[in-house]
Amino acid sequence: LRVFFFFGTFGDSLSQAAQTFLPRSRVVRENEGGDDMADEDDGGNNAKELLSRLFVVAGIVSVVNSSIGSFLLREKSRYFTNSVGIASLMSRFCHWIGYSLLLHPFIMLLEGSIISR
Repeated sequence: LRVFFFFGTFGDSLSQAAQTFLPRSRVVRENEGGDDMADEDDGGNNAKELLSRLFVVAGIVSVVNSSIGSFLLREKSRYFTNSVGIASLMSRFCHWIGYSLLLHPFIMLLEGSIISR
């Protein structure tokens, strides 16, 4: 679990980014006359562009985290424990941590986008 919690912090930053930047991207600008008007580039389009960029970042973070986390548990598990039995269990079940780390950034991004509403 130490490996998951270490790499999980990188996904948490996506939640914070969504909570910080999504509300601002949804604001509809006022034109010079004071009327509320949404141009093509305002409101929903800005939010969609921001979310698509955040999803790309989440994809990159998830692949890197999953690869490194699985590698550490599979090949370097002796650095986390002195027990041979525990090290063999860590290397045998490393794919579950890899799957969890693959999904975690996307879950955190979507959670941040829900909280930002």
